[in-house]
Amino acid sequence: MNIRGHTEQSDGILFAPDALRIEISGPTGLHLSVVDLPGLISVTNDEQSEEDVDAVYDMASNDMANQGIIKLARKHDPDGQRTVGIITKPDLINEGAQHRIALVAKNEDSIKLKLGFFLLKNPSPLELEDAKEKDLQALGSARPSVDHVRTFLTGLSMKFFQLMDAALRGNYDSVNPDFFSNNNFCRLRARTQELNTAFATEMRLHGQKRKIDTLSPPSNSDDEATDETTQLIVSGAEMLQWVKESQGWIGIAQNHIDSILKVVLQWVEHATKNVILEDHLRCEVSKVLANTLEEAKESATAELDRLLRDERQSPMTYNHYYTDNVQKARLDEQKAAVRSAIALVTQEDHHGRLHISNHADDIERFITAIQSRITFDMDESACKEALTQLEAYYKKVAMKTFVDNVARQVIERHIMSPLPEAFGPRSVSSLSNEELWRIGSEPQAQSVRRSKLQTEVEDLSKSILDLQAVF
Repeated sequence: MNIRGHTEQSDGILFAPDALRIEISGPTGLHLSVVDLPGLISVTNDEQSEEDVDAVYDMASNDMANQGIIKLARKHDPDGQRTVGIITKPDLINEGAQHRIALVAKNEDSIKLKLGFFLLKNPSPLELEDAKEKDLQALGSARPSVDHVRTFLTGLSMKFFQLMDAALRGNYDSVNPDFFSNNNFCRLRARTQELNTAFATEMRLHGQKRKIDTLSPPSNSDDEATDETTQLIVSGAEMLQWVKESQGWIGIAQNHIDSILKVVLQWVEHATKNVILEDHLRCEVSKVLANTLEEAKESATAELDRLLRDERQSPMTYNHYYTDNVQKARLDEQKAAVRSAIALVTQEDHHGRLHISNHADDIERFITAIQSRITFDMDESACKEALTQLEAYYKKVAMKTFVDNVARQVIERHIMSPLPEAFGPRSVSSLSNEELWRIGSEPQAQSVRRSKLQTEVEDLSKSILDLQAVF
């Protein structure tokens, strides 16, 4: 066979076309390795000559790894700087050669190209037919008449209605779970709860425009009388208006409405992209939804104005929480006064160490000493009482009631509740024929594409049947 390394001649060949038959018998089995030569020997290197490559090429069948184009490319581009490797028919790779082809495809084999290798596989007739049918299904049913358009829009609106209903209820696993799992802002109920909570926090921290500073010393204002004997006279309505102006509820509530509308609009944009694939139809439906949101904003703002008008009326509550807080504040004030008096008595009368016996005279002297240390200022007491009642009503009762009313009566009633019907089966049924045709008629380009796809699917089906009949 004159194989190099197994003959005395130095110019022997590396590969021979001769058939070698080996018979092995005995109790011990030997492990044999079968090497796919065309997959290993395709170009020259330090160990294999041009004649070796030609010999293997002549012996090989039409294997994917044995393409002479490698030799041609190496001839015109020795360094592999300008060559792009294209590996075709990857589904027809010989059994056992997958690993080698994978290395070639990743540019990790002995043949390396600067621009790398790419796999190219053409679809089979069945795959082509499936792809065309999927494209045809994506276009939906043909809509040549108004009745077809109405049926099509009714089905489409039902999908949007179910998606919106699931978003508002927070049932993210009931309809299209992939949509709700892609982004957090798709979870509309969760985002609304977050904004409502942030609104309540903002009201609690910044709902008062003016706050009482108990640490700073009193200062004279330029626009108020500086003479202590001058009496400041205001009417009851003016005093009530001052109290109302001390609460910056309007701006906070309006900002909250705007934030909710922004989140809803963002959700609607993603939902329409998910449900409606046609650009023209999506644009028309988006206009309908935009009008609904604009109307929702107007009605929500009007409802907020009504709530604020109610708050501008005289304070009124039957909530026991108000009286409980007033009583608690009074008790806290009394405890503070008694605690301060006891501290003075302990320091001044008992040298810092208080001890009282159970004798009635000692107890009476102790009580008398406390009474002498407690001072009562009518003006200060009246001011504290007014502040106590204001805080108990506005911060503990009215503000919390206002926050709840904004969440229920403004956000839920006027923004969230109308959303499912904005583009639902009921709203579609109320559209006129002209509106139906304007919104849901099929574009001419799409109709032409549909006809072309139908023809291609029919031709492919016929071709497959003809091939099956031959083979």
